[in-house]
Amino acid sequence: MTTENTTSAQLRLDVPVSDIATLLQSNPLFAETDLVALKKLLDRGSILALRPGDALLRQGEPSDAAYIVIEGSASIRIETSYGTVDLSVVSAPALVGEIGIFTRVPRTATVAATTPLRVLRISGGDLQEFGAGNPRFLAAVMTQVGRRFQTFNQAIGFYTICGRRCLSCSTSHNHFAVWLRNSSSGAYVVRKWRTQ
Repeated sequence: MTTENTTSAQLRLDVPVSDIATLLQSNPLFAETDLVALKKLLDRGSILALRPGDALLRQGEPSDAAYIVIEGSASIRIETSYGTVDLSVVSAPALVGEIGIFTRVPRTATVAATTPLRVLRISGGDLQEFGAGNPRFLAAVMTQVGRRFQTFNQAIGFYTICGRRCLSCSTSHNHFAVWLRNSSSGAYVVRKWRTQ
């Protein structure tokens, strides 16, 4: 979590570990995890509260912890040379920040609260230790990362094709692309029309 938000938005909240563990069992990452081990991991964490607009993670910052969203929603976005791209919205229960922990890379995206948000901060070392003792959890994380890469590769292919088509358009016809969010799959689709 960024330094400026730590002092203004961090609140110590009492939420029973057993309640958080029960919530997490509905998340595919934790569904097959040993309940005793999960409670031990959660017991090591600290609960933080954020206001809408507060950044939990910032793209490019060091990955020192992961966060379990236990209440509320947050947007995930990336900064590119063309501007900000909103990728998705996550809602409780969700795990964010795990990619940087397991791949040892800086934050790959910015995560900001869209509603009042409560999260459980898990240190990178604690999450790695938990993963080492819970191979099903690691397998679920790898599956999730694989799906993200698959979506990323599809988007790259899509943008490449669109870029080529836009470059080959005749000057007498303008092609306009309308990006529509497909709410069921999170994929983007394009609709084209011509004007004279």
